Amino acid sequence: MDTGSEHWAQTAFVRDYFFGTEQQIAHELAAHLARYYVGDEITQLRPDTDVASMVNDSVRRRINFADFTLVRDPTRFDDLDLSQSVSFRRLVVDYAEREP
Repeated sequence: MDTGSEHWAQTAFVRDYFFGTEQQIAHELAAHLARYYVGDEITQLRPDTDVASMVNDSVRRRINFADFTLVRDPTRFDDLDLSQSVSFRRLVVDYAEREP
């Protein structure tokens, strides 16, 4: 994760909603969502935010699907599934449980 990026600084606020290892995961996940999916709308993110809905709303407003191609750097969130409703807190907890 590029900790010097605009998205990294913009998403630091999410750490305040979590404790321990979940703080880092929440911050990384929020920066990932900002970079690849929602941009500046990430500031609306809260633990109970339905991430799939947030992403879908953002995509509908910004992207012409006929021209849509997504190129991403590999991250721990490569298997992120936003096809169903899921809260940001649930995503953070799920990823935290995978940590050794």
